[in-house]
Amino acid sequence: MRHPCRADTEYGARPRALLGPARRPGWIDALVLAGLSACYWDCSTSADSGPGRIAPASKSTYHRGRLPSYTFYSLVPRLIAYIISLGFTLGYGYWAAHDRRAERVLIPLLDILQSIPVLGFLPGLLLALDAAFPTSNIGLELAAVLMIFTGQAWNMTFSFYHSLRSLPQEQREVAQLFRFSAWQRFQVD
Repeated sequence: MRHPCRADTEYGARPRALLGPARRPGWIDALVLAGLSACYWDCSTSADSGPGRIAPASKSTYHRGRLPSYTFYSLVPRLIAYIISLGFTLGYGYWAAHDRRAERVLIPLLDILQSIPVLGFLPGLLLALDAAFPTSNIGLELAAVLMIFTGQAWNMTFSFYHSLRSLPQEQREVAQLFRFSAWQRFQVD
């Protein structure tokens, strides 16, 4: 009977440790190192000799007087995306929470749309909008608005929908009993 702690395998060869003693570099190691060096050299030299340099579409000046306009141009698309997301959330979530037949379609559809990664359709969207507006940055700004919308609308809509679904029926009955206006009922919902 063999000892359980013995280092020999069934066939008599000793297993090699993963971090065993260092071996001497061979000709294959030199070949791999030469190949990696050649790839690095090729990438570093071909970057400078490409067909052309990428130039920015607009010239930016770093003057303090331009800072408010840069802030405005940066803030407005994000604000537009948030307003669109909020409108989508309120309409879609309210509809799904109050219509049982629509809920069976709207919530699974929203779940499918949420599962598509934003970066999955970003390149196609950028190419399409850049081709639609070739002489200006409007396509890029629209792409930014759509990406921000898709990044936040699904989470906001699911949160609003589940908050409407979790309201107790008694609270809705009280709002109906006291004849709340539509805005008051919305605040209760």
